[in-house]
Amino acid sequence: MPRRRTPPEKKQLSLLNDRRNNYGENSKASRKNIPRNKAFVNCANRHADRQALVIALGSHDAELGEGAALKVRGRRRKVWRKWPDISLGQVLAGRSEHE
Repeated sequence: MPRRRTPPEKKQLSLLNDRRNNYGENSKASRKNIPRNKAFVNCANRHADRQALVIALGSHDAELGEGAALKVRGRRRKVWRKWPDISLGQVLAGRSEHE
């Protein structure tokens, strides 16, 4: 059975583990913006793939088809990544510096 933690120990763990949004937008906005950004990147990748494949669509030439497939596979895909939130301790330390 783990030992009981004292209130100062609990506070230190809370400052390390709790996270806060420091990006500068409303904290609830992430619910809409994360799916929107992921969808935008996926749509842009599909659009670029479609543009590369349209060249080979109407022709019966094997070289054009192979070239279009290489264009799709060799293209650098767009990516979007989330930024991690920062710990509560860092937020409070930053606030105390500004005051």
